[in-house]
Amino acid sequence: FSVMGVKASVDLDLYDVFSNIKFEGKAKATNFLGKNSGFDESLDIAYKGDLKNIVLGIRELSVAGNVVKGDVELDLSNKIPFVKGEFASSKIDISSFGKKEDKVAFGFGLIKEAKATSLAPNEVVPYDVFYVANANVDVKVGQIVDNKGVLVKDFISNVALNNGVLEFKIQKAEIADGKLLGGIVLNAKNRQLNVDLNANKINLVNLMKVVSSDSKVFSV
Repeated sequence: FSVMGVKASVDLDLYDVFSNIKFEGKAKATNFLGKNSGFDESLDIAYKGDLKNIVLGIRELSVAGNVVKGDVELDLSNKIPFVKGEFASSKIDISSFGKKEDKVAFGFGLIKEAKATSLAPNEVVPYDVFYVANANVDVKVGQIVDNKGVLVKDFISNVALNNGVLEFKIQKAEIADGKLLGGIVLNAKNRQLNVDLNANKINLVNLMKVVSSDSKVFSV
């Protein structure tokens, strides 16, 4: 079927409909960012579960040539849902996410400061969102590139959301012959942001060579 330019196909099987309903199926979709997005996006997933637990197997999520695979489990048995996920990609090219057309169905926004500055408009951070669910997600990327320039290798991170506290940990990241470790913590209760990043033996000369010669996003 096709709705608002989004093309999708869904296979769904239902079991134990009159007791503890269970389901299982597969789904594919394209153009879910808008038919004129220019990102050639597609999604291929398998899913199964019941009213308390849902498991998604992401066979392939492709956006602008960047392919991600992984698994997501949604636990609905408690008052606050819990999301557990693992995502992996061999390469992500950040230059491929440049705006292709004016007509894009969904945009990628940045979290803005509650106070207005010369760099951030006066928009309040929706802190209530951080209490909707708890989560623990692992992300692995072989290379993060910008056009032909390799910015990061062997990127391993974890994102956890627990009772309004969002924590992003960089467990491994190789940048210009060096390493970057650390994390960022956003506490929705007291509205504080803490950043703790440690760079070790990063060769700034080599990094600037990559940025200046091969980069599209960070060209200088």
